[in-house]
Parts: sequence; C-alpha cells; structure tokens
Amino acid sequence: MIPFAVFSIIGSLLLIRILFPGKKPKVGIPKSEVHNKFMIRPKIYNRHQSNKKQISKSINKIIRSSKNFKIGKTGNPYSRGGNYHEFKKMYLLCGSRNERYIERLEEEYLEEYIDHQKNENINTGSGGNMRSKSGSFYLYVVVN
Repeated sequence: MIPFAVFSIIGSLLLIRILFPGKKPKVGIPKSEVHNKFMIRPKIYNRHQSNKKQISKSINKIIRSSKNFKIGKTGNPYSRGGNYHEFKKMYLLCGSRNERYIERLEEEYLEEYIDHQKNENINTGSGGNMRSKSGSFYLYVVVN
C-alpha cells in the first residue's frame, strides 16, 4: 500500500507543473518552411562552374531580403531544419546522391561567404558528417 504522503507530493508536483509550465520548447524551422524552389539537381558534375553560378545567384537572391543566414549541408533537411531555432526558413540549393559533391559545395560556399556581414557561420570548416536514409544530400541556406 502506497502511503498518502506520496500521492500528496505527486499531486502537488503536477499542480505546480500545470500552474507554472515554464518555458515552451523552442521549435525549429517547420517542414512547411523548407523550400526547394531554388534547388538544382546536377546530373553532370563536370559543369561545376555552371552549377555554382546558378547556386550563387540563388543565394544572393535569398539573402538579399534576410536579416542573417547560415549555409550548410544535410542528408535530411526536415530533421536538420528542426535544429535551427533562430531561423525561419530553409532553402535547399542543390540536391545530389553524390555526398562528396555536396561537401565540396559547402566548403566552397562557406569560404566564399564567410566575411559577408549577414553570415552567421563561424568558420569555413564543415559542420560534420551527413546521414541520409534516402541516399540524397543537400546544400542549403537558412535565413531569418
């Protein structure tokens, strides 16, 4: 038999939790704000400069009206977007099954935009390894 005091303590803790819920958990970028209207899917990787030109135009158009931005790579945009609590939208810029190609693009764009006044990327190094259940990888920019 459980003593009455235990029920009383549990009840009091639940009441405190209801009356004082604390901070609401931060929500990252919702799935509805992950956009692919700028995304290219290159089939021929030896046209790297042409691909980069198109991606650069997209980045410049996207960040022109934003307060700040970050560039990155991911194998799962919806999961990754959920980690960005301080940003509102994610734009997929390039999608590929070639993981190394996306890594190369990320490195090049981090280097290219590192000194941009709105850029919040801290360094030009990669953010780490990507995992993908679908086999596709993406270069993206998140904005506020």
